[in-house]
Amino acid sequence: MIKTIGEYGFFLWRLWALLPYLTYERRSLIYHLYRAGYQSFILVIFIGLFAGAIIAWQAAYQFKDLVPMSLLGGQAFRVIIVEMGPVLTAMILSGRLGSGFCAEIASMMVSEQIDALKTLSIDPNRLIALPRFWSLVIMMPILTVYSSFIGVIGAFSVSLLFMDLTIPVFLDSIKSFFFLKDIFMGILKSFLFGIWIGSIACFLGFQAERNTESVGNVTIKSFVYCTMGILVLDLLLWVVFF
Repeated sequence: MIKTIGEYGFFLWRLWALLPYLTYERRSLIYHLYRAGYQSFILVIFIGLFAGAIIAWQAAYQFKDLVPMSLLGGQAFRVIIVEMGPVLTAMILSGRLGSGFCAEIASMMVSEQIDALKTLSIDPNRLIALPRFWSLVIMMPILTVYSSFIGVIGAFSVSLLFMDLTIPVFLDSIKSFFFLKDIFMGILKSFLFGIWIGSIACFLGFQAERNTESVGNVTIKSFVYCTMGILVLDLLLWVVFF
């Protein structure tokens, strides 16, 4: 366990140390940014819209006979921006991209492509892991902002259509509960989640053994570890900043 943690720490340091070489891998980076960003937009829209709508319904249920409904917009906005947007987006990408990156690298290990790169004195971390890692780090905050915006639209739609709240009341509630700290917190969470998912997925891919069964094993581990790490990081950030 201690050895594995040390190897992961060194691997993460290598990904940051190789950052100046990212310009040489820009074609691969652009391709993976396309995979992480454009190809994830529809899924992010779907999750964000329905998550925002559900949050509005739950808030209305909790507020009933206790809190004025005029506060619904502000509370839904804060929950989406600080919590649901970053966490749900991270979990989506950990399953869709993190597991995919891990399986791709593990398959390269099984087919001995990684060994061939080492034989040619090519660093696999730079060629394979670097663009995948940074594509997640870059796109995670962007997709989180996008998901949160769609989530607020979902909450607004439910409030407008089913809760009889007017547009000015909903917007005034958001203004009353708006804090720049919440925006910063949501972006910080997404950035850290991107680092965690990208590094764990690539690291576990390189840990695959030379058999096909290990591809499935490390892919499952990648999703499980990424999900657990997201929740732990989320809790730690709440403890530190709130």
